[in-house]
Amino acid sequence: MSDDNDTLRLSGDDGSLAGDALLHAVRQDMQGLFGLVKGLDQKVEAVDAKVEALDAKVEARLRDTTPM
Repeated sequence: MSDDNDTLRLSGDDGSLAGDALLHAVRQDMQGLFGLVKGLDQKVEAVDAKVEALDAKVEARLRDTTPM
């Protein structure tokens, strides 16, 4: 015969989360992680653009120095 009130009452003693509070905490953590992943994705895209630019420079330099 346990219900949400029992779970919430048990969590008050040890400070752990249960029920809706747990879901909200997990949701906030997931949103924070999603924000971090988006930030990392933007950094990776910036580094990728730099690598592509350097690759283009190397290709151009190789074409200029290759004897014909």
